[in-house]
Amino acid sequence: MIKKLKIGFILLCSFLLPTLLVSQKEFDFYDNPIFGSKRISLGQGTDGGFSLCIEGIDLEGQESEGGFMVNDKMYDSFIMNIKKAKAKYAEWDNVAKLNDVKDVSKKMEFSNEVTAYWKSNNYNFNFNFNLSYFFRVSMLEGKAVRQLIIKGTEELKSSNNEFITHIGFALIFLTPQDFSIFINKISKDKIEAFLNKPKVEDLFKD
Repeated sequence: MIKKLKIGFILLCSFLLPTLLVSQKEFDFYDNPIFGSKRISLGQGTDGGFSLCIEGIDLEGQESEGGFMVNDKMYDSFIMNIKKAKAKYAEWDNVAKLNDVKDVSKKMEFSNEVTAYWKSNNYNFNFNFNLSYFFRVSMLEGKAVRQLIIKGTEELKSSNNEFITHIGFALIFLTPQDFSIFINKISKDKIEAFLNKPKVEDLFKD
């Protein structure tokens, strides 16, 4: 009985979420000097909650549309971990500089649960997807590049068809300032101001 209810819930979400994505509105963009500008969109549910869709970098290298959906119930823990990652990145960035580290990948000790989404022919969703945080140093054109990479540790699998998969998407930050700018762009104040902004047609009173 519980299994049937779970399957029914997943199918219902699979039906509703494409509608939610279509109804989302362009909210902002965040920039990465290597991978360019990525879109952030925002939608509001009938229950008054919200969902942020944060476009990620396609790890398959195909520039497919996809990323991570963070709803109002996931938001606080997501922001808290971004701030923790910022502090740890600053610490490990300094360690890497002092020790001339050129190649390392180290996973941080916290994670987030989100909904991953991507578009092939249709939108696909991986519910309860676990995001992990990695500090990565690698050489690029003879220079050590230190990054914070937020991604899953497993490939994406569509929650209503396990045979539809994708390697995944990632959020990548290169400096502490990148974190601060990103956090500011998706602050609660800005989200609330955006959602409470009157519709254009409502500006014109009869």
